[in-house]
Amino acid sequence: MVIGRDPVVRGDSKVAFAIALIITFFLLILSDATFDSIDFFEEPETNEDSFTVFVTGYQYYWEYHYPNGLNYTSSNGGPLRIPVDVPVVFEVSSGDVFHSFALPEHRIKIDALPSRANIGWILAEETGEYPIRCFELCGDYHSLMIGHLEVMEQEEFDAWYSGGMSS
Repeated sequence: MVIGRDPVVRGDSKVAFAIALIITFFLLILSDATFDSIDFFEEPETNEDSFTVFVTGYQYYWEYHYPNGLNYTSSNGGPLRIPVDVPVVFEVSSGDVFHSFALPEHRIKIDALPSRANIGWILAEETGEYPIRCFELCGDYHSLMIGHLEVMEQEEFDAWYSGGMSS
C-alpha cells in the first residue's frame, strides 16, 4: 500500500452485498409491522353495538354529543358515560384553541384542533371512573380542564342513554 493513495481492493463485495441484503430484509419486516400497527390505531374495531361520541374542547371544558341527541359538558360535573366491552369511537375537535383529549388509563390521546376532527377509539374492559385530561397547554386555567369517564355495565348504560337516569 502506498501512502496517499486509495487501496485498490476495498473488501469482499460478496460480504458487503450479503450485509446489505440482511439489512434490507430487516427494514422490510419493520416497515410491514409499522403499517399493520398504523391500521390498528387508525381503524376502529366497530360492530353493531359501537357508537361515536363527538367531543369538542373549549377553554376550559369538554362538550360531549351522543348520537341520540344528548349533549352536556364536563363543566357541570357530569361524566362522559360509555358501556363496558363496547367499542366507542371519539370524534374530537376544538371550538377555540388547540387541546388534547386524553384518557391516561386507557392510553389514548387525541389532538383537538379547531380546523378538523381527529378520531380515536377505546374498548373499555372494566367498569369504573377514569380521569379525562387536556394534554395540550391551552391557556391560564388549563390545569382545571378535567373530566371523568364513567364506564358502566351495558344495562345501566342503556337505562341512562334512553333517558332513565339523570346526567
